[in-house]
Amino acid sequence: MYVVEKNMDIYQFLRDNQVSYQSFEHPPVLTIEEANQLDIEIPGLPTKNLFLRDGKGKKHWLWLVLMMKTWILMRYHRPSR
Repeated sequence: MYVVEKNMDIYQFLRDNQVSYQSFEHPPVLTIEEANQLDIEIPGLPTKNLFLRDGKGKKHWLWLVLMMKTWILMRYHRPSR
């Protein structure tokens, strides 16, 4: 598993690790409805990014999930220790 340094440029990380990518810039959106209104054609499956953390704010996760799914986050919840 790769760990990105806290202040490292993500694009530099991708180049250093020879990961090909294509970047799309758009205004921030908070809902699927807002995303659907953007006039951008991006190939692939539509996803949403969920930045999650535990109750103590010590552990963080970035989930990339399919946009057409409804996710019940409590199903994946484990109490903090």
